[in-house]
Amino acid sequence: MAGLGLQDDAQSADGQLQLGLQLIQQSYNRRVEELTREVEHWKRVAQHHKQQEAQTREELGKSNQRGAELQRQLGEKNTEVQQLTEARNVALNQIATLKKHASQLQSFKKNISNMLQVRVRPRRPHHPLAAPRPRRRRERIRGPSPPRCPTFPFTRS
Repeated sequence: MAGLGLQDDAQSADGQLQLGLQLIQQSYNRRVEELTREVEHWKRVAQHHKQQEAQTREELGKSNQRGAELQRQLGEKNTEVQQLTEARNVALNQIATLKKHASQLQSFKKNISNMLQVRVRPRRPHHPLAAPRPRRRRERIRGPSPPRCPTFPFTRS
């Protein structure tokens, strides 16, 4: 029996070793599968991130193009505003000059009207009993000279 027991022990030791190796192999295979799945997961995550990066780069490129276009339009609008401001200032200066000329013409008109009223003033009738009036030498009536206006050729220079 001692030989049989030794054989059983040997079989038993070989069997246990075999069983141990099988367990180790199974554990190893499970771990390989787990790690393979994890690697595949991280590959998918990396691929997703690459796609997001490409999409973000594309959006960034479009945004940069849009920004450049807006900058160009802003430059054009600023130039247009500057031109319109200059045109407005020129127009305001012309308006001020025209108002000044209109005022000068109004003053000239008033002076002419006053001069005409002085010349046309009716004489008082001479009363027959009154002493004769001495004759006066007629003087030329002069009003203020008309304003000088370079844009109107009919005024004095």
